Amino acid sequence: MSNYPQVADIKLKNFIRCRENYNLTVESLNDTICAGELWQTVKSKDKGGPLLVHFHKRFYLVGIIGEKVKKKMADYDQDKYPVLFTRIKAECGFFKNETNFECYKNKIPFKGAQVKKPDCGYVTSYPGEHNLHPWYCRIYDNEEKDFCGATLISFKHAITAAHCIESEENFNSKPLKVRCGAYMQKASIKKVTIFPGYTKSLVKDDIAILELSKELEYDGETVPICLPGDSSFDSEMTAVGIGHDYRAHILNERTVSEFSVTAANNRYCVKSRLRGIDSNTICTKATNYTVSKGESGGPLVRTLKNNDQKRYYITGVISQGNKNTDAVSFTNV
Repeated sequence: MSNYPQVADIKLKNFIRCRENYNLTVESLNDTICAGELWQTVKSKDKGGPLLVHFHKRFYLVGIIGEKVKKKMADYDQDKYPVLFTRIKAECGFFKNETNFECYKNKIPFKGAQVKKPDCGYVTSYPGEHNLHPWYCRIYDNEEKDFCGATLISFKHAITAAHCIESEENFNSKPLKVRCGAYMQKASIKKVTIFPGYTKSLVKDDIAILELSKELEYDGETVPICLPGDSSFDSEMTAVGIGHDYRAHILNERTVSEFSVTAANNRYCVKSRLRGIDSNTICTKATNYTVSKGESGGPLVRTLKNNDQKRYYITGVISQGNKNTDAVSFTNV
């Protein structure tokens, strides 16, 4: 017999089977997992080993091997006599109190049918991971050069600055694509709708909607941001860009970054020689940051608390900056 770790692919079973085999109460359902398979079986010496789920390129610990039925057939037919596992989720408080680890707060599905796209505006990263703004996208041309930012507002739509696209005629002659989220999912841009009031010469009403050729997959790291319920904004907010490293033009060599901005009077943006400043403009001062070419179209983000969890809303779209000042103007979403 091999002393090397072995892997067995098993399936979840109806809790009724485990309840009958182990004389469990209904209350045990929240603390245990019932699983097994014919021939691919868990042995008595496997007790204490892990039950793992493979979900979007990662393995998650969801249970610990516990009891198995003490019958000879149970060594071969764990479809009929499934194994009882201790559910990790039920012990999260214990882990938090006794170690420096915490359970992942979002529900990890056991099977594909349970995979549901999340609500907008929630960051799904694990503690310690660096997944800033999973709704952030880059727009790039047919030469694989990225030139503007965009923000997912659904799994099939994004918004950006109109001047990034300029006109539907330009878009039709030069097909564009986007890459979004931490895994850089790619999709062609099927349709561009530019705000009717957009004026190129004044950069006024500088906003456009991008319809993607396909719906992006929920991969655990790509999530749309929420649209605001009103046009209000905070005095201090966060904008999203790509940092200042322009040695590369391919998205996977970009670093998504964020910078703080403070609301300012529109006169400040006019004085800073930004164009098209009107009632639909959010004028801001960037903190220790200067907006650079290529960051247009990125989001201005507002954070609100929802049931003690942060939820993110897009308030504006980066329209203009001035390398000689800290002024940044956003089109109010």
